[in-house]
Amino acid sequence: MATRTLNRKAARSRARRPWVRWLKLFFAIFFMFLLVATIVTLGAALWLKNSVKDEVNMLEDKLSNVDTKPSQILSADGKVIYEVSAQFYKPFKLADVPDHVRKAFLAAEDRRFYQHGGVDAIGMARVVVEAVKDRRASQGGSTLTMQLSKQLVTDVEGKDRSVDRKLKDIALAFEMENIKSKDQLLELYLKTCYFGEGAKGLGAAAEVYFGKEIDKLTIGEAAMLARCVRRPGRENPVKDYKKAVQNRNVVLGIMREDGLITPTQYAKAKAEKPKIVGRQTTTTATKKEAGYFVDEVITRIHQDMPDIDLKSGGYRIETTLRLDLQKYAEKAVGKVVREYRRARVSTGCFVMMNAQGEVLAMVGGTNYGKSQFNIATQGMRQPGSSFKPFVYAAGLSEGKISPNESISNAPISYPDPSSRTGYWTPQNASRRENAPSYSLSTAIAASVNRSAIHALEDTGIEVVRRFARDTFGIQTPIPKNLTIALGTGEVHPIDMAEAYSVFMLKGDRVKPEIIARVIGPDGQLVREFIPVRFPNLLSYEVCQLMDGYLRDVVFSASGTAKLARSLEDAHGKTGTTSSHKDAWFCGYANGLVGISWVGNLSGKEMTSEVYGGTVSVRFWTDIMTKARDLGLGRKIEVAAPKVYGSDDVVPSNSDDEERVRRADRNDEDEEEKKLAPKPAEDTTKPDPKTELPPSEKFPTEVPPLDTTPDAPTPTEEAPK
Repeated sequence: MATRTLNRKAARSRARRPWVRWLKLFFAIFFMFLLVATIVTLGAALWLKNSVKDEVNMLEDKLSNVDTKPSQILSADGKVIYEVSAQFYKPFKLADVPDHVRKAFLAAEDRRFYQHGGVDAIGMARVVVEAVKDRRASQGGSTLTMQLSKQLVTDVEGKDRSVDRKLKDIALAFEMENIKSKDQLLELYLKTCYFGEGAKGLGAAAEVYFGKEIDKLTIGEAAMLARCVRRPGRENPVKDYKKAVQNRNVVLGIMREDGLITPTQYAKAKAEKPKIVGRQTTTTATKKEAGYFVDEVITRIHQDMPDIDLKSGGYRIETTLRLDLQKYAEKAVGKVVREYRRARVSTGCFVMMNAQGEVLAMVGGTNYGKSQFNIATQGMRQPGSSFKPFVYAAGLSEGKISPNESISNAPISYPDPSSRTGYWTPQNASRRENAPSYSLSTAIAASVNRSAIHALEDTGIEVVRRFARDTFGIQTPIPKNLTIALGTGEVHPIDMAEAYSVFMLKGDRVKPEIIARVIGPDGQLVREFIPVRFPNLLSYEVCQLMDGYLRDVVFSASGTAKLARSLEDAHGKTGTTSSHKDAWFCGYANGLVGISWVGNLSGKEMTSEVYGGTVSVRFWTDIMTKARDLGLGRKIEVAAPKVYGSDDVVPSNSDDEERVRRADRNDEDEEEKKLAPKPAEDTTKPDPKTELPPSEKFPTEVPPLDTTPDAPTPTEEAPK
């Protein structure tokens, strides 16, 4: 009975307290919700971690490369000739940043930076509200750590405002907080921020806007820069000074409110009128030396290594260029061109490489600022008589001509219905070159045009074209007619360097190389460039003969390049085209190949005083001598035997030279006179201009002739 009474009282008590039941229900639901939320949170955290796995893997590299220097191109002697980066950056350490500058950035961007673990819950609450309302995360709330992840990994270009990117920022912020200290993260942030006007990092911004080092910044200047990072393109002190001052005052107010500065400091900073220097920065590249060469290096990198972006910084391109020689070469070419301005010489070029194929100097023109067209690598010019050695080498190799036989100098004429007279009748450069035949040495040294054409006929046009392509490496189109004996096919000057290397290297050919090594931002070798060498393309015996003949061009009495005699190992061949449009000297000495050229790119004819043997050879000799003095070459010994037949069959070299000497003595009294060019058909008077090399007096180019690769046999009349 007593038990039933107690049970009834308990039931009445429960009935009077229904809130107990609801409280239990609430806690049950709450704990269930908490469990679900925990599971969801853990799942979300796991998903976030997996979603940024790739970003986390690259994070350490990104953090370690913040101080990456600009990409540099260096000469062989270690001098920086070019550097490039996307933005102006000036390295610094956090120890260089004064306390008031640090406080300004924390006040402007992350007031609780040293309290949170990478994500600020209060700031993120605002982001969530905006995300729910606008379905995109467009407002702030990002901590410095989250901004750092954005700048380095998730949104380098600053265009992604999606919720997904914000979530990745959160995940990466946690990761960064685990691997870096707060001070390290602050330093990284100050180094990676973009401040506008090409300034990346606080060090660059201090110099660009105020012309100062970081430790010299005032409180007001620091506050201005701190707010500048939000809209660097529109609200920096150069673009909008008034707005920049307003932003500065906002930051100063926060600093005063948070007790980071005193009221006195606040008033003084707000009253400041910062003087903006507005230093102009080069946001893409700084070209320092050897512009034509640098352009060629950059082009080569883009072609051979398209995945490399030099603007990203950190690359080291080591080249073959000798900067001391390059500077000398630029001055030497420029000096000669200036001296012959009156002769309508407008520009010149020069290229030199050593026996290993390393390009030591490249002068692509005389005024890089005015024209970036690199004549040495891009110019297509007729080589004139400098092509003749290829004809003779092919003939000797094929046994079509012999050093024991004479080369005919008989007059020749070919039908040509398109010409005025109906014939192409090539002439020699000098009327004194009228012997029935010449020894091979004299034909080359004196550059006898008709003999070269006879040699080409005997050898065969297709044979010479094949030798020019396969043996000497000429890849530009070569005409299919007899005019190629006079050098009418166009070539790049640098191609002639490769071609003449065959004679210097006793039959091997080496391709010019301008890059030695490419080193990546991590200091590791990306690629080593080794010059390509093609062995045994021309017989040693033919090379011996040609080496002697090319030396005779300089040192024999009939030679056309006497001005190179000061260089004891000089070998080469002159070339001057019709109307004196091109003047060459191609040769080698002391294990170095040098190609020199002058001309007028506007199409104007140079005067008759411009020849390869009087103009181009001058700076060739000067530069090649300088290279020898710098110890850049090594003499390559090649025997050069002269083998001639009996004098009653082949005129001896001494007979040929005596003929030239007599002609020179007859004209000696008139060598200072300057006469107007005479028509080619006027044969009543000798040409008195003997101060010019005899083989260089008659243009070797035949411009009206069709010299395309598929052109028919030549039938053009020689220019008058």
